[in-house]
Amino acid sequence: YRVDRERPYVESVNRFDPLQQRTKEEQVEFEITFNEDVSGVELDNFSVNGDGDQSGASLVSLWPSPPVGNTYRVTVDTVEGFGNLTLNVDQNLSDVYDGLFNEMNAPFTTGQQTSLTGRRQRSRASLG
Repeated sequence: YRVDRERPYVESVNRFDPLQQRTKEEQVEFEITFNEDVSGVELDNFSVNGDGDQSGASLVSLWPSPPVGNTYRVTVDTVEGFGNLTLNVDQNLSDVYDGLFNEMNAPFTTGQQTSLTGRRQRSRASLG
């Protein structure tokens, strides 16, 4: 038999929607990939690191629901204006564990950055 003592860890946090770094979107989505299937992932495992106007950006949702597997997506509400933001996996790490209950213990804070360049205005047609 094989003894697995390797703790799960985050391999990457990448922009998912939109894919480009610069955007004016009201929400951005990041894809998080772990080295193996994990359980216990919740929105409170994440934090948003923003500068400029984006220091007020906030977490919105986690997909899939219920969380299962090694790939997750987190949606972030941006703030009107300018600034950069990244998504960190750095909160309540011991809540995240693999199939043998090895707990995550290493934060991940080096994901792809998104740069906000203002917020789109609604078109006059949509205002009715």
